[in-house]
Amino acid sequence: MRSRLSSYLLVGLLSGGLVTPFTAAEPSTADGNPNFWDQPVKFTQPAKPKSGRVRPASRPKPDSSGLEEGPLLAVKYNVLKRGDGNSPERVDHDGQFKIGDQVKLAITPNQSGFLYVVHRSVGLDGKIIDQPNVIFPDPRINNGMNAVEKDREYVVPQYCQDYPDPKDCWWEITPPNGKEFFTVIFSRDEITALPNKLTRDDVVKGSNAVNEELIEAIKKSSGQILAHAEKGTSSQRRTSSDSVYVRNTNRKDNEELIDTIELKHLLGGDDQPAALTRALFVKKRSDAMRVLFSKNGLPVDPSRDVFKAGDEIEVKYESNFRGYAYFVNITPEGKKCLIAPCSRAEISEMVPGSLYKQTVGFDEEKGTEVLQVVLSRERIKFLDDAITSAGCCDPSRPCGCELSANAASAAAQLASNAANKKGGIVVNDIVAVVPQSGSGGVGTRGIKLAAGRDKQEGSFVAIEDEKNDNRLEAGQAAVFEIRLNHK
Repeated sequence: MRSRLSSYLLVGLLSGGLVTPFTAAEPSTADGNPNFWDQPVKFTQPAKPKSGRVRPASRPKPDSSGLEEGPLLAVKYNVLKRGDGNSPERVDHDGQFKIGDQVKLAITPNQSGFLYVVHRSVGLDGKIIDQPNVIFPDPRINNGMNAVEKDREYVVPQYCQDYPDPKDCWWEITPPNGKEFFTVIFSRDEITALPNKLTRDDVVKGSNAVNEELIEAIKKSSGQILAHAEKGTSSQRRTSSDSVYVRNTNRKDNEELIDTIELKHLLGGDDQPAALTRALFVKKRSDAMRVLFSKNGLPVDPSRDVFKAGDEIEVKYESNFRGYAYFVNITPEGKKCLIAPCSRAEISEMVPGSLYKQTVGFDEEKGTEVLQVVLSRERIKFLDDAITSAGCCDPSRPCGCELSANAASAAAQLASNAANKKGGIVVNDIVAVVPQSGSGGVGTRGIKLAAGRDKQEGSFVAIEDEKNDNRLEAGQAAVFEIRLNHK
């Protein structure tokens, strides 16, 4: 018996998310002025844009005194937390959050301009966990553009094409405990040192990463005046039960507004193995993959379910890094067959954010079917060489692209070890199908495994994060197995 494996790609195309129109600004008593959101005033327009800025042609011209007339820069924002029924609930950003909480930011500007949101996370010891990266602009929101319109609400994140429900898209708080910082920058002119448009490829390449020094330099060059005060007092940053308002009141330098939203998660949840491993994938702290299974469109659990002749299951997988995945089927008889890719034309690089699928079919041969998955950032010659012709993809062939006999004993040992064990994903006690020494040898890395929160989410495998060495290097591969019980 062997597994018949066919492959095709489910590309998670990231499309521009919809924006929700904001009909009217909420009244405020900041400065005793109920119309601070819209009221035009005169302020200084620099004769030339600040260094590293590009002035849009649509910006009003100053008068003979160098004064521009319009509202002072202001934004309104809400922190939304995922509540019962996946509904967004407005919460106090100064409250305590916990591991597993899912949130969004909803930001509304009081005029047209350019919006940037930069995220970073810091542990309890002050060590940076996630380096600063731009989360707005985002390819999934506003067509990847950061030019924003007056009174229009922008939700971050808003639309995730590769999610089961693309509109059910949230930013998750993951371990370790610490603080999440979201720096909001609203500018009249484009800031050229920050991305003003991001495509899906830009994010894959890491073009949304920024240096903390850059953000500090922008803050230092700003002459903004932001007065922070408690709810109900006269200030430029007013907290209500619904929203936070922030305004730059400096009429001599009203070129940008910069504020930082801080979310604290200081207690509990830090020792959850599943949450830790999931964080490696979700936050791209480690080279990792998500794997999920379904039969007839319904999720299944290979660690519990038993399959029979004629069954077909879908193995879906998503990588958070650019690289290659090879699937080797170890039959109950010990044959070792490369079944994906099964032709040289199918050898293609995995792209983060794309969901791939393998279809596995069962015939009459009973036992434990083993799919050994080999992950690498580069192609593996030993496995490429096994692809002798496009005929390997012919489902009538007994073993697809059968690997060379020099590792047959390892394959037999692998099948023998697997036969007496339960099904599911396995990362330990594996006999790798790729040679680890000699010509074409590939070193294998240890990986962690964690089940997702449910069958819909699947499971996560990630490079062990020891000494911060959490990326596959040249000549290295990560290997895990999917064991399927067939009776």
